[in-house]
Amino acid sequence: MTGATEIPLLLLDNPWILEILRFRLDCIHRFLDEVRARVEAKRKGVTLSMAFVPPAKIGHDASSPRAWLAAQSYAAYKNSAVDLIHNVVHWDAGIVEYNTRRALNAVAGGTVDICTHIRAYGSTVPDDLPGLAAAVRRGGTEKVGYFCYDLMNEPMLDAVGTATRKSAV
Repeated sequence: MTGATEIPLLLLDNPWILEILRFRLDCIHRFLDEVRARVEAKRKGVTLSMAFVPPAKIGHDASSPRAWLAAQSYAAYKNSAVDLIHNVVHWDAGIVEYNTRRALNAVAGGTVDICTHIRAYGSTVPDDLPGLAAAVRRGGTEKVGYFCYDLMNEPMLDAVGTATRKSAV
């Protein structure tokens, strides 16, 4: 198996795999329910979140079956114990906008919210951040995260700080 493009054929040829995926989703839901109950017993109002990396870019997650094997389904968690799903999109503005809209559509009518994380490391420069953040807004949310603060240089950290202050106004 070399990537996500083989998943439909794999499921057609081996329908039992869908039962394994349903089992994984059920286990994750039970785990999240237990976490929520334990956290709420100690401290009310804590945000429970999870992070997904969308499989939508050749050469990244589309080259491995991580997303579906890990039961990454926005729709499956739209009415779960989770408050927020971090939609981690490391690519250009068009893909950021698409994946933000896709995630929001999947959870529409549910209780979970979406925060899209844009890349703020590697080849990204400070001048790229406003365009990536605007793509998140075009995708339908104001919730933007800046991914990989531990890999950012000083100019990038300054740009994230500036962007964060502007969005808080």
